[in-house]
Order: sequence, then C-alpha cells, then structure tokens
Amino acid sequence: MKPFTDADIVKECMLQSVNVLFENKKEIVETFRHIPISASTNTRNTEVLAKDNHNQLKQDPSTADFYSIALDESCDITNISQLIIYVRYLSNISGTFYKELLTLLLLSGTSKGNDLYNTVVLYFETENLNLKKLSLLQPMVHQR
Repeated sequence: MKPFTDADIVKECMLQSVNVLFENKKEIVETFRHIPISASTNTRNTEVLAKDNHNQLKQDPSTADFYSIALDESCDITNISQLIIYVRYLSNISGTFYKELLTLLLLSGTSKGNDLYNTVVLYFETENLNLKKLSLLQPMVHQR
C-alpha cells in the first residue's frame, strides 16, 4: 500500500474540479496549479495533522470531570510488546461520550502488570495528563 504517493492523482482531480468551478477565473486555477502536493508534502502534512489530532485528544479528557482508560497489550510480528491505551470520557463541552485511541507505546523488558503500570504512569506524566481524574483502568477483553 502506498498512502502518500497518490498525490498526483489527488492534485489532478483537484485541478479538474477547480477548472469546472472557476472556468472564468484563470488566476484561481493557476493558484491551485502551483500548490505543492508531492508525496513528501503529503507526508509532512499528514504528520502535522496527526500531531495536532493527538494534542487535541490529550486536551479533551482534561476538560472532563473524570475519564477511564482501557489497555491492550500484544506483540507484533517481530515479538516487540506494545501497549495500546484507549481513553473514554464524557465531554463537558458537547455532552457526548468518546472512546478514542490515545496512544500506542512500545514496551521494553517484560509485560508484567508492574511494567504496564509504570509505562502508563510515565506516559501520563510525560504528556501532562492528570492521573487524579482517572476513574477506571480496565484491560481490553478479547473474544475468541
């Protein structure tokens, strides 16, 4: 799969749309034609959006009265243990419940309960997330 290399196709579609929408305004068409949409630009923009999304996700639970997290630990094909943290909270702003993927962390060493706990606490401290608002910690249950 090549997620960032289809930029030329996207740009061509965008230019066709602009030509139809603004056929009498050549300066607008030329402005769109000069927008850089290379694979590296797409990668950079995606990284910026992902970082902004993660920062927003870290801020939203802090506006809630309480939140809970769910943990899921597994190994990838290279046998590296990974810990996924989901966050659940009721937004005081929208009044909506959210369940979002907060982060994926690599675990060094073992994946015993104490290691998972220390990894979660370190992540929350590093990201300035308030552990006092944490009301529930539950493991993810896999159904087979």
